Amino acid sequence: MFAGMGEEGFSLIEVIAVAAILGVIIAPVYSLFAGASLATLLAGEETKAVAFAQERMEEIKGMGYPLLERNLNDKGELRLEESLGLFERETVIKKVGIDTLLPEGSGELLLLQINVSWGEGHRRSTTLTSYLGKGCWR
Repeated sequence: MFAGMGEEGFSLIEVIAVAAILGVIIAPVYSLFAGASLATLLAGEETKAVAFAQERMEEIKGMGYPLLERNLNDKGELRLEESLGLFERETVIKKVGIDTLLPEGSGELLLLQINVSWGEGHRRSTTLTSYLGKGCWR
């Protein structure tokens, strides 16, 4: 409202100026919320992937060395792949010499590796690795 004109209300220029100022303030705030929700979604997916990997690792370790060793192929390896909805889980079990970890040790080890991948386009993945031993000593 211009002083002395006796009219009430706002001029078009004042309304446009306020809208522009609000746009400049709201756009970065909206962008911040959009980025935070994407980060939350990605973190949730990664949490699920780690849970799938941990679940498989516990199952495998619970089977024990003798049972796992019997299921290895002639190359001393076992590979399993499965689909879990949006996730794919690959399990690799390999017989390795203990000398890969302890140069002067004796015994046998199984390398346990669980890889869970997900996502389209830019694939993401997480891997858990552990060892299961039989008669390992130094």
